[in-house]
Amino acid sequence: MMKLILFSCTLFALSYSRVTKINSLEWTQYKLKHGKVYYDSYDDLKHYNRYNDVKQEITEHNRRYSEGKESYLMAINKYSDVDISQFKGYIYHKHNEDINYANSEDNELTRRKRRVNIRDFYRKTQDNANSQMSPKDLLNIFENYGFESYLSHEHHNKTIVDKTTGARAHESVDWRTKGLVGRVRDQGSCGSCWAHSAVGALEGQHAKATGKLVELSVQNLVDCGSDAGCAAGGWPFQAYKYIIRKGRGIDTEVSYPTINRDNYKCLFNRSTIGATTSAFAVLTPGDEEALKNAVTNIGPISVCLEIAAPFVYYGSGVFDYPDCDSAFETINHCMLAVGYGTDSKSGKDYWLVKNSFGTDWGDQGYIKMVRNKHNQCGISTMASYPVVTPV
Repeated sequence: MMKLILFSCTLFALSYSRVTKINSLEWTQYKLKHGKVYYDSYDDLKHYNRYNDVKQEITEHNRRYSEGKESYLMAINKYSDVDISQFKGYIYHKHNEDINYANSEDNELTRRKRRVNIRDFYRKTQDNANSQMSPKDLLNIFENYGFESYLSHEHHNKTIVDKTTGARAHESVDWRTKGLVGRVRDQGSCGSCWAHSAVGALEGQHAKATGKLVELSVQNLVDCGSDAGCAAGGWPFQAYKYIIRKGRGIDTEVSYPTINRDNYKCLFNRSTIGATTSAFAVLTPGDEEALKNAVTNIGPISVCLEIAAPFVYYGSGVFDYPDCDSAFETINHCMLAVGYGTDSKSGKDYWLVKNSFGTDWGDQGYIKMVRNKHNQCGISTMASYPVVTPV
C-alpha cells in the first residue's frame, strides 16, 4: 500500500511539474498571440507538450542550419502546438478512398454526384509514371475514372502548354512585382487550398488581360463549386469547371466574403462577377521545365503537391526535403507558384510559392521550394492555369 501511495505521489509530482511549466510566460504569450483557448487543464497540457516537442525539433533543425547542413530555417508558428495528424485532418487537401465529386447546375440546386475509386485512379496514374505523361493523358485518366470532362474539347489543343512553348525563360521571375499576385489569405481550418490556388491563378490571368488586379471570392467556390465544402477539399480543375460552365464566372471577394467555413448554400450573384475564364490548361505532369516556361510566359500557376511535417514549420530559406514524395497519391495541398530563382546563400534553385496559411506563416505567407531536384514534393505533378482572353 505504501508503495502504491509513493508511486501515486510520484506521478502527481511529475504531472504538477509539467503543469507548472505550462504557466510560463512564453506559453502564455504564445497562446495570446495565436488566439489559443483550451477547454481544460488536460487539453492545455496536451497542447503544451506538443509545443515543447516541436520547439525542440525546430531548435535542433536550426542548429544544423547554422552549421550549413540545412538550407532552410524552421520557426514556431500557430501550428506548433497541434498534433500533425490533427493538422492534416483540417488543413490538408483530403483524399478518401471514395469521394463524391459534383457538377453544379446553373441554379446550384441540382447536384449530380459521381463516385470514383481513388485507389484505382492513382494506380493507373502510377502505371504511367515511368513514361512521360502528357497533359491530355492526365485529363483522360480523370475523365475515364468518373470525373467530369474538365477541359472542353474545343480548347483541348489550344491551351495545353508544352515545355517548348513561349519565350526563353529568365534567371528569375517574381510576378508579385508585376501586379499579378493578390494578398496572402488564410484558409483557417477550412479545406479550401484548391480554391485559394485556383483563385490566385485566375486573379493573375485576369490582371494580365485587363491590367486590373481584382480580388475574387474563395467562398464562392467552396459553397458552389463543391459538394463537400470545407470538409473534403477539391481540385483546381473543379474550380475552373465551375467558373467555365455556361460562362458563369466567379464573384468578387467584396461581394461574396470568405468566412473559412461552409455557408451550406450557394450565394453566387451574377451581377457581382469579378472574372471569367473560357478554358484552362494543364502542364506536362512532372516536368519542371514546362512549369518554368509557364511561370515565365503565362504568370502565376496553380500547383498541387505533397507537404510533409517539416513544411508546416517553414520559416525562411529554400525548403529542401528529400523524403517528400512526388506521386499523385501523396498530393495533399494546392498552392500558387508565382516565380522562381536561385538562392544566393545556399546556391539552390527554388520555386517561389504563395501559400494560404496567412502572412504569419513562412516568409510572410510564402515559401521557397527547391527546384530542379527531381520534381521534389511533386511541385510540377499537377500544375494548371485558367485561360483569360485579353480585352
